[in-house]
Amino acid sequence: MSLKRNTSQKKTLNEYYTEIKNSVSKSVGELMLIWIDRINSEFEDIEIWGLTSHCSLILQNENNYNSEKYIILNIIANEYQIEYLIPKNFAPFENAYVLGKTNSIDKAMEILGIAIKKE
Repeated sequence: MSLKRNTSQKKTLNEYYTEIKNSVSKSVGELMLIWIDRINSEFEDIEIWGLTSHCSLILQNENNYNSEKYIILNIIANEYQIEYLIPKNFAPFENAYVLGKTNSIDKAMEILGIAIKKE
């Protein structure tokens, strides 16, 4: 299964980030589209649902708008940012997140792989 957009939102992820690229921020749209392609190719055996909020891409393990926001992806100043919810049994407080940043898509995918395993 590839990354699919949450069915509560109308456009595909590619349509949404193409619009971002053409109207809001060329670099954010382009880098997010590259990231989506990598997620689709490297995590094709995992069911991942994507929910968008402004330019952020929220990865969820079910097609439910209200499910927990385990992993949040952003592009800020041409930098890939990955936030993931620390599992409750390891979290120092409720809803604690880890934040990773990198300029490399390869490193971003490595961090994302760690986040997916923690979820």
